[in-house]
Amino acid sequence: MVTAICNVFINSDAKFELFKQTFPRVYGISNNWLISIRGKHHENVIKYIQGNLPDFRTNCHFFPKLYDENWAKSTRT
Repeated sequence: MVTAICNVFINSDAKFELFKQTFPRVYGISNNWLISIRGKHHENVIKYIQGNLPDFRTNCHFFPKLYDENWAKSTRT
């Protein structure tokens, strides 16, 4: 299993559109995604992933509030 990390800040419509174009292209590289979305579009991005990637329940782990300075510690499941 290859683990991939998606840690992005999406605070504009243009960045959200770019995410929608690019994430599906790289999604297939992993079946274990650790995802942290920040910015005003964070809820829209999560809804997009949930609505467009049918296997997100098994392949994606969302971390919506990573305020800890130790990112690795914060992402332990």
